[in-house]
Order: sequence, then C-alpha cells, then structure tokens
Amino acid sequence: MALPTRLRQLDQLEAVVSSNGGLVITDSARPPVFHSSPRDCPHVQPAHFATKVLENGERNGSYFWIASLAWAQEEWPGVRLCQSDACLAIVGSAGEPPLEWALREAVGVGEVKPRRREPIGAETMMTPGWQSSQRVALGYSGEQLVLRTWPAELKAQAQAFYGSARVKFLLELTATTAWEADPLPHLAYNGSRPQDRFYFRCPLPLERYVSFWQRSENLGQVGAHPLEAIESDLWPWLCQNGLGDPDDPEQVVELGRFVERLARRRAEAHLRPSVEVTHAWDRSLENDLPRLLREVREAVEQVAEALREHLSPLS
Repeated sequence: MALPTRLRQLDQLEAVVSSNGGLVITDSARPPVFHSSPRDCPHVQPAHFATKVLENGERNGSYFWIASLAWAQEEWPGVRLCQSDACLAIVGSAGEPPLEWALREAVGVGEVKPRRREPIGAETMMTPGWQSSQRVALGYSGEQLVLRTWPAELKAQAQAFYGSARVKFLLELTATTAWEADPLPHLAYNGSRPQDRFYFRCPLPLERYVSFWQRSENLGQVGAHPLEAIESDLWPWLCQNGLGDPDDPEQVVELGRFVERLARRRAEAHLRPSVEVTHAWDRSLENDLPRLLREVREAVEQVAEALREHLSPLS
C-alpha cells in the first residue's frame, strides 16, 4: 500500500496539484473526500488550504497525498469520491465501474472499455511494446471473477511466444500459481468478430500443444491460408496432428459455416495458435476495492513476468 503523505506547506499542495496526483481532504464535519484531479477540481483551492492547515492548524481537518482511490479507501473506509466534473471525468460518475477501474489501475493504461462477451466486464489493449499478447480482460465467467489474456493470437505474437523462452516460463507459472492455461486454436479473418471465428476444441494437453507449435515447420503454418485450402489441406493437417477432430460432427458443421462466411467476404483464413491464460477469484472480490486492485495487479505482474513483457509502474 502507498502510505498517505500529510501536506503541511503550501508548496507541497502545489506539487500535488501540479502532478495531478490523488488528494484526500479530511474534515471533522463530514467524511473524507478523494480528489482524483486536484489540478482541475474547483474544490481544491490554495485559499482553502491556507485556512484549514496554516491558519487553523488542522483542527478541523487535513490534506493528504495518496496514490489512488483504492489506497484511500483502505486508509479511510468512509472516503467519498469528489463529485466535481473534473474528478468524475477520471474516475467515472459516482465511481467508475469497479472492474474497469481496477483493470486500468492494474495494467497502467489509459483506455479501458466494457466487455460484453465472456468474461463479461472490462477489456484493454496491453501497453505498447508487448510482443506476445495484445489484450487482457477482467470480468465474470460463470461464478468466478477472472483475469484473462491470450498469448500467440496473431502471427507476430505467435512467433514471439513460441520462438522464445516465454513458453517455458508460462508453463512454470501455471504449475506454481493460481494461473491456468488452455489451448485455444482457431481460424479467423481480418476484421472478424469473435462470433465469426472458428474455435475448435483441441484435445492435446497444454504441454504437447505448445511443444507442437515450437517446431518451426508447424509454426510456419500460422497465418493466412486461401479459401480453397481450408477444407482440403489445412483442416486435415490440423486433425492429423491431433489439434482437431474430424469425427466431431459439431466441429465439421462449424467449419462449414466458417468457410461460407469466408467465401462471402472473399477473404483468407488466418490460423491462430493461441493460448487462453486465466487467473480466477471468487466474485465477492469486486466488493473490496483495495484488495481487488492489489490482487489484480499482482496477477498482471505475474503474467507479465512469465511472458517477459514490460509493465508500467503502478501510479
């Protein structure tokens, strides 16, 4: 936890306002208030600080710098979010949806959007520079709250993942922590929505699945394939190597539907050898914001370390 810093001099307040850091103002007559944007908040004024701190000697309240709303809620359980337009623009009206807020804080990115499909909650693109995975989601899957990412989804990511020690470190992560991973091979096309893709069940254990793609001759199949080769060459090759099941009628039907969509778009199919990596908690974690942030951040740090990717410092 980032401990609060009591502000006793005007230049300390000016430094917090200039950096637009988190500010809590306590008052003997009302609950503490967290200001997420003190630089633009009309309620944060040097004159108010001078009266409360310098003239009245903090008899009726104090000013504190603190890193985030989550830490403020841990220090002052009854703290309220300032309702000025400036502060709400950063944290969200009456408090940003907890999952969106926690994902933004934990990953250290600016833009987080709602996620309408499973896991239902929030999603963001990883910070620039990530090579092996591009998305991470925090949301509900059944009775669990999950953090999930998908290494090796696109061709460049697959090459970065399977062509390095990241595979070894991810397997170690899933063997020693609460993280789990499952094969998630599928066919897609440029601009395809998740419901337009062909996700097929892969019976291979994770270790055999990643070992298969580590071989250069197999990794060379990742990427674009012409329409006419999907049913005649690509799908038989996947089945022969144990990644698909030619006797599964459901998979055969879904493959046919995918090919029909592909034909209408006159597009190529892209083979994606992705892995679905998941960390799960009880749904009640959402009700404890400080713990939610701590645990999601810790999980993000774990998977970033395993994937040998850079993670922005927690603000």
